Amino acid sequence: MKLYRLSQELKGLQIVSIEEGEQVGVVEDFIIDPIQKSISSMVIKDDKWYTGAKMIAFSLIKNIGDFCITTENSSSVVPLGEMQEQAKLLEKGLSIVGAKIITQEGELIGEIKEYSILARTGKILGMQLRSDAKLDSPDRNVIPADYIETIGKEIIIVKEDALSALCSSHEEALALATDGVVPAPKPRPVAAPKPAPAPAPKPAPKPAPAPVFEPEPIPEPIEDEPVAGSGIDASSDVDIEELLDLDSAAESAGLVEEPASSDEGEESKQSLSEIFERRQIKYMLGKKVSKDVVGDDGSLVVGHGETITDSVVQKAKASGKFLELSMNIEIED
Repeated sequence: MKLYRLSQELKGLQIVSIEEGEQVGVVEDFIIDPIQKSISSMVIKDDKWYTGAKMIAFSLIKNIGDFCITTENSSSVVPLGEMQEQAKLLEKGLSIVGAKIITQEGELIGEIKEYSILARTGKILGMQLRSDAKLDSPDRNVIPADYIETIGKEIIIVKEDALSALCSSHEEALALATDGVVPAPKPRPVAAPKPAPAPAPKPAPKPAPAPVFEPEPIPEPIEDEPVAGSGIDASSDVDIEELLDLDSAAESAGLVEEPASSDEGEESKQSLSEIFERRQIKYMLGKKVSKDVVGDDGSLVVGHGETITDSVVQKAKASGKFLELSMNIEIED
């Protein structure tokens, strides 16, 4: 398993459930956590796009391979609306690629071309600058993540001495990483053997005492006594695996957050609906209609084979036939 991955290597990879043995989606985008400076979740695209955006938390990813990303089961992929904190991060619109790099003193260095993450934790490892960046050595163009101060929308602030710490590659940034990489154990020093102590002088032999003869005591019979128990019958069958499973299930249940019921939660749901509608329209544009869409008064709204444009979408909305239009799109092979 590679210790790090480039962001462009992850986009388009399939998500495969180990338990079901099937694909549950494809990586479309990332949700950035600016505090942890990491990818907290991946936005997933599947064949049920009309049910809304979905995501998988990075902590539920088992392994990242060259062919696919594996997870324990399909329940790891959930609707984005069920994860309010992740939805709020997505609404911030944070993106690493294309962001401008500025020092704390306000000097513009350049723009991000690519970035890498640690495959085990999702932490950002390094950010590669475009070739037109203001650098003394263009071949040293990777900023280690330790020099990131703030990740904002379209702007990333780095420490003033970031330019003096540039790396020539993501491998070099990995060698310098202080977060998320387990160092090799150092050999323990071998202590020098202690010198053997000098032998003590032998005392002079004492004369042997005169033997004293005493009658041997007659042993009393030993009665069998019961051994005090601990209160647990050793012969009873205790299914340890079952107890561990129950304990794990109880712990997992405690981690589930109740959905918010405040007005703020309702506004977030409305914002998510708007985000999804925009993505849905983006998906539909340029495709052809698979059958006639007729209004309630019998008039033709959109004809079979017609290419979907912005005006077609607005016409379908005005006629109350937007949903029917979205369900009758020719799927390209």
